[in-house]
Amino acid sequence: PFGLNLMIDAYDCSPKSLNNTNLIYKILDELPDLLGMKKLMKPYIVFAEGNNKRDPGGWSGFVMIQESHISLHTFIKRRFITADVYSCKHFDTKKAIEY
Repeated sequence: PFGLNLMIDAYDCSPKSLNNTNLIYKILDELPDLLGMKKLMKPYIVFAEGNNKRDPGGWSGFVMIQESHISLHTFIKRRFITADVYSCKHFDTKKAIEY
């Protein structure tokens, strides 16, 4: 296949960790190096307000890599995070999950 897409949905997470922009930045900054990928930019993180429907708000961040992208979306009140690592280059999914 051309690309590999790892998607992780994690439940029952610590609201304190989900609301920690330093931790989110650190993950987005370190994971590309850990997986042997090249960052094209520094991680970018923004806060998205809730929409009074399914989305109660949280932090979203991404880093563009030469091989594609890595993104994280936190839902603090739901204690949930979703992550997406997409690369046109093979990477160690087990290493990404463990990190």
